[in-house]
Amino acid sequence: MSNYDRSTDLIDREMKKNSNWIWNYWDKSNNKIYYISWAISVFYSLFIVFPTVSTYVNGGMDDLTFGILLFFLFIIGPILFAYSPGFYYLIKK
Repeated sequence: MSNYDRSTDLIDREMKKNSNWIWNYWDKSNNKIYYISWAISVFYSLFIVFPTVSTYVNGGMDDLTFGILLFFLFIIGPILFAYSPGFYYLIKK
């Protein structure tokens, strides 16, 4: 059994242990949530991350503001995506 199989097996065991865990409900949906979470991440990249970085590059934003926004864009954003059902679907696949 590879490490990949062990990690997905661990997730399955945790899901069975915690029957009220939200991923149990996401897993039963017909992959709609998977596509919705990918749509949210694409929207996040195109309409939030890209305009922020391009505004900074073009001189429309000072360094401190950009630093604060970088924290939210590249640290908080991926954490939110990591807990999305689409990410879980990729792990489980």
